[in-house]
Amino acid sequence: EDSAGRLMRHELVTVPESWTVGDTIDYLREATDLPETFYVIYAVDPSRIPVGRLLLSTILHNRREARLADI
Repeated sequence: EDSAGRLMRHELVTVPESWTVGDTIDYLREATDLPETFYVIYAVDPSRIPVGRLLLSTILHNRREARLADI
């Protein structure tokens, strides 16, 4: 019960893989239910199965038009 794994937060930020960087940034700015601190965003397919992992820095270093599936 007191192990590190048990104490870790299990909140994830997920977005559709079909979104663009711009869509993702707009979502992050407007969302009110995001974890207080996060560095990774998971791209999910229409069945909500994770298909990719993106660091915030990677998202911010790409153009707004770039599709997450292409990064």
